[in-house]
Amino acid sequence: MQAAELGSFSKAAVVPDIAQPALSRQLRSLETQLHQQRFLDNGRGVALTDAGRRLFDHSVAVLQLMAHAREDLGASRDEPVGLVTIGLPPSMGRQRTLP
Repeated sequence: MQAAELGSFSKAAVVPDIAQPALSRQLRSLETQLHQQRFLDNGRGVALTDAGRRLFDHSVAVLQLMAHAREDLGASRDEPVGLVTIGLPPSMGRQRTLP
């Protein structure tokens, strides 16, 4: 997904901290399995093909379903789920929180 959003395999490899050749191999493997080309190299980066755009949309939906499943399963354990954000003035934050 990062390669599609950033338009570059090199930039996308930085995000999960993996080598760009390894990322390219994984993407080629997926294209082989699906019998569809996902990206076009336009000389300045990469762009999604029509099939790549459709797969990207499916990927977003799958990730959203997984997040919903985690929240649902967490709620069934009577444990708090979700993101908590606490705002503190910088002076208090330095005294009361970890770096």
